[in-house]
Amino acid sequence: MYGLYNNNELIQIMSVGKPRFNNEYQYEILRICTKNSISVVGGIEKLWKRFIDDKKPKSVISYCDISKFSGNIYNKLGFNLLKYSNPNYIWINKNNNSMLSRYQTQKSELVKNNLGSIEQTEDDIMHKLGYYKIYNSGNAVYVNNIKSN
Repeated sequence: MYGLYNNNELIQIMSVGKPRFNNEYQYEILRICTKNSISVVGGIEKLWKRFIDDKKPKSVISYCDISKFSGNIYNKLGFNLLKYSNPNYIWINKNNNSMLSRYQTQKSELVKNNLGSIEQTEDDIMHKLGYYKIYNSGNAVYVNNIKSN
């Protein structure tokens, strides 16, 4: 994790790790976050340069939620748009506002936990439990195959 501080206050971070979905790449940018109401001009570029200097990666992938972000920062960092993913979904409980990811509600897991039967679909089980399925817009998938100096 790489962070920028202002007077000992963390104002921006970039977390990088092992790719979660595509092992063709060496690293994945997992999150980029900036403190609310703060604009850090050139901040992510500084974090990226530090990461490049520290790890000397050959390839990096990242996913940008296109319902929330433009992805412009990836262009500034030398990434190329690989593709757009299909929309994803989460489940929201209408009674207590809890949220579950699609990974948590796979039919096999629901049946294993005695929340439904093999004859039911994931949607059937989740609706019976009081959940609504909410879709997002998908992700833009960016890659950077870093050239060696």
